Amino acid sequence: MIPREIVAQLIAERGDLNPAPRGIQEVITACCFLSILLPAGVVRLSAGPIIFGLYFYILFWTEQQSRQSYLLGVSCTILVYRWLDLVVIHKPERDFWKVEEQDDGTVVQGRAPEGWWPRLKWAFFLWNNQRGVGWNIEPDCLPAAVPRGYSRSQFLKDTFRRFGYALLSQALTNAVLRIGYFYFLSQYPWDDQSYHFFRFPLTGQIMLSWVTAFKLYTNINMLYFALALVTVLLNIYEPRDWPPIFGSFLFDGWSVRNMWGRCWHQMMRRPCSEAGRIVKNIFGFRKGGFMSRYSQIWVGFAVSALAHQAGAKVGMYQDGGYWQAVYFMTQPLAIMFEDGIMALGRRAGVKSSGWTKFIGRAWVFLWFSWTLRFMVAYQPTSWLIDESVIPWNSATIAAADKIDPDLAVLLTAEHWKLRWLCNALGIECGYYSDKVYW
Repeated sequence: MIPREIVAQLIAERGDLNPAPRGIQEVITACCFLSILLPAGVVRLSAGPIIFGLYFYILFWTEQQSRQSYLLGVSCTILVYRWLDLVVIHKPERDFWKVEEQDDGTVVQGRAPEGWWPRLKWAFFLWNNQRGVGWNIEPDCLPAAVPRGYSRSQFLKDTFRRFGYALLSQALTNAVLRIGYFYFLSQYPWDDQSYHFFRFPLTGQIMLSWVTAFKLYTNINMLYFALALVTVLLNIYEPRDWPPIFGSFLFDGWSVRNMWGRCWHQMMRRPCSEAGRIVKNIFGFRKGGFMSRYSQIWVGFAVSALAHQAGAKVGMYQDGGYWQAVYFMTQPLAIMFEDGIMALGRRAGVKSSGWTKFIGRAWVFLWFSWTLRFMVAYQPTSWLIDESVIPWNSATIAAADKIDPDLAVLLTAEHWKLRWLCNALGIECGYYSDKVYW
């Protein structure tokens, strides 16, 4: 029999509030996007009360301990950030335009056109381009896109193959995480049946943290490749509109600054950098000065932390999101530390080389091995299973005494995985027809 405590930690807790209604994120997205088409000024800003009303409803009046609710909180916060950037802080018709390179090499500015249909298409491409690829706001840190004129069929083949690799990687990381967590949950006790990630051995914490980070990497890649396949196949986008979502960890991952500024996805770069720029201008920090450089870094990570904190609130993190916030707000310390070390090295005449970058990669590995634990420590363990399989009213601790077939499916999804899991944990299990029992 699986111990009562393990089952208790794998079943999602019921919150005091109801889950968010289906489709609410799509409604917020439509309100944000369509407001761009309204006349500039008060009329356009009138969408604000609807957007913020729905957003605050999600944030303060809904909760559910599930990965979907966590992503809902994060995604809706990013939607609000983007609406503030495009509609409130800026005037899109004036401040944003598509940079189009012609066959003869000349560059044309694709500003907002006249007419409702061309304007709708223009607004669609602006709103759905969070990294600003092909627009005047594209940062220079993005990976290079495929060359102009790259074969559409070849791009689809390459992307489909990468999608397959990402799908396989996701399945493997899911299996490793389940086995790893179930093993540690069975080996290490807790106080008052309260799960505590930091009671696991340090090596186990580090292993689970890196695997969780890799799982997120594969999930983002898989979604990105799927969107690229569909939109390029339907001729909505060109292959050049889909540069890699991640940079090169091998070549650029030798500093924490590069890990965040070049290697990791840049989907949050725009709101983070805009918030930092606004703070710099408010306080009048000298461009390029110490306060200007590092205030923007601190503000940028605070903006990212707030978005993820919204997810922790709605997704019912077991610590309320405290350690996740610690993870984000310690990253500027690492960047300031390594900047100081590199400055001392330059004064001492040390030049960049393969050895210095090797030392940098070792430092990055050690830093994230220590801090990634904060990010994943209090992710609900119920994420390990598909909490939607069992209704809330049957998901009780009593299932630990007599586990029914539905819970067996909940834990493992497939019988062969169940046998593998039981063998790993030393739990005797057998089969009777399609039933699973302990």
